[in-house]
Amino acid sequence: MQTSKKLTLAIETAIDGGSLSLLKGQIELDFRIGKNGISKAEDILENICGLFEANKVTGENIDLIIISSDVGSVTGLKIGMATARGLTKAFSSRLAAASLIDSLVKIISKDNADKYVIVLPVGKNNIFYRRFTLGNQPGASAIVKTEEFFGKNLNLDGIIYAHQKIIDSKTQFDDNAADTREFISLGENMAKFTATHSRLIMKR
Repeated sequence: MQTSKKLTLAIETAIDGGSLSLLKGQIELDFRIGKNGISKAEDILENICGLFEANKVTGENIDLIIISSDVGSVTGLKIGMATARGLTKAFSSRLAAASLIDSLVKIISKDNADKYVIVLPVGKNNIFYRRFTLGNQPGASAIVKTEEFFGKNLNLDGIIYAHQKIIDSKTQFDDNAADTREFISLGENMAKFTATHSRLIMKR
C-alpha cells in the first residue's frame, strides 16, 4: 500500500504482549499483536518495521503517534512511552497519549449496556477489572489473580467486555460450566481503540 497520505501509528505496550495499529483517521489499515508477554523495545521496533514493510509505509508517512498510557504493566507503559517519544523525533511526528479505559468506554457505550465490566490481562497472571454502571459511571476496580477472577467469590454484575486472552483462559477452570456471565471479546488488538480517545502531548 504505497501512500503519501499522513497516517497514525498507535502503540499499546502494557496489556499482555502489546499491539500496534496503523490507521488512516480512525480506520485501521493493518495491525500487529505482540506475543512475548511484557513488551520489549526491540520487539516493538521489529513489529513496527514489519508493519511498515507490509504496507509500504515509512516514517515520513506517520503524522501522529498515539501511545496508550493509563493501565497495564508499569514496565510496559514506561517502555512504550520511551519508544513513542523516540519515534516521534525520528519521524518528525506529533505525539498523543490515550487512556485505553476511556477509549474502550467510548466504544462500549454504543451497546447501551446498563452495567458492564472491562477486563484486561496486565501480566504475571494478573487481571485488571473496572465496573461501570448506568451512564458509564466508573465503579470499583481491582487487580486480581486469574483464578480469583474465575472463582465463585468474585461477583461481577453485567456484561463482561474482556481481552480475548482472558476469554481463552476460561477453559482452564472447573467452574466454567456454572459460569453464566456474558463475555464479549475485545480481541487482542488494544492499540486500535486508542485512536478514539487521545490528547496531543507533543507537537511536531
